Amino acid sequence: MSRSAIRLAGVDGRYFPPGTAKSINCRMIAGQTARGKLNLIDQNNRVIAIYDRVDGELEPRLGSTPRKLRFTDNAVFETSDSDGVSALFQRSWWDFIHQSEQFGPRLAIFTLVSLGLIALLYRYAFPVLVYAAVAMTPPAALDAIDAGSVRTIDRLFASETKLPAEKRAALTEEFNQLAAALPADQVETFNLLFRDMPRVGPNAFALPGGTIILNDQLVAFLDDEGAEAEALVGIMAHEIGHVVEKHSITQIYRALGIAVLIGIIAGETGPIIEDIILEGNTLLSLSFTREAEREADQFAIDLMNRAGRDPSAMALFFEKLRDEMGIDGADSWLSTHPGFEERI
Repeated sequence: MSRSAIRLAGVDGRYFPPGTAKSINCRMIAGQTARGKLNLIDQNNRVIAIYDRVDGELEPRLGSTPRKLRFTDNAVFETSDSDGVSALFQRSWWDFIHQSEQFGPRLAIFTLVSLGLIALLYRYAFPVLVYAAVAMTPPAALDAIDAGSVRTIDRLFASETKLPAEKRAALTEEFNQLAAALPADQVETFNLLFRDMPRVGPNAFALPGGTIILNDQLVAFLDDEGAEAEALVGIMAHEIGHVVEKHSITQIYRALGIAVLIGIIAGETGPIIEDIILEGNTLLSLSFTREAEREADQFAIDLMNRAGRDPSAMALFFEKLRDEMGIDGADSWLSTHPGFEERI
């Protein structure tokens, strides 16, 4: 058999010598050691170039496009046999990804593993990021969020309160007594505001920086002396609980997502945080979770007891909503609040 008829094992491709665009059809034959030689053999089995294996840099695999091996002298070997040329070098992460993409079962397993990792991150890492972001948020940022939220509330659906000055002074005194009963490790700076909100109905709002808003409709709804007045104090205690437990800022950070949380922890607030601080729109679009409402209810009970008030009066508010306004607060998996019966 003639020498030209011998078919040596290797990888077929084209060789581009240094400094030229002309290619030579050839076959690459590799030595057996990691630093072995790469011999480029033409169609007549003549050696046209020899390189050390370590002098070749293999480009990452990209679909089915030809793969290039670049040498230190600027020569290039190009081949469509991506698996063959990979076998000449150590297998890379790109080869694993490409192989996973080509086989259905492997791709399915890779997808399931990825989804599982994402679920674990959301279940365990995300709450830690939220907690860290809440702890690292400076009081000045919370005050700015409060100011922006109040501006938005006033612009959209609130106006100056119509409550008499005497009534506001009496409620403020009740509020201050509650705040004074807080344990030393829960003392916050609070700001009680009153607004008229005819389109909202009886309600109160707790903002992350300690601003609490009572609307005229809520005060009018619980305007009688005795149990109703005590129920209004209980609602104020409930809103204080939202502030102390950081429910508002926690809800904001949960809504923003992992990428923004990492930016906050790293000190990069970015335009999203600036929008929250300046406008307060994100906060107003969120609701507390059922768990947060339960925590605030329990907090109010404890605070009322510490202040020497009657926490059982708080149930009157939900009873009146149910009986006089026809709001039953039925417990539903779609509801963000616990049902009235549970809360009563």
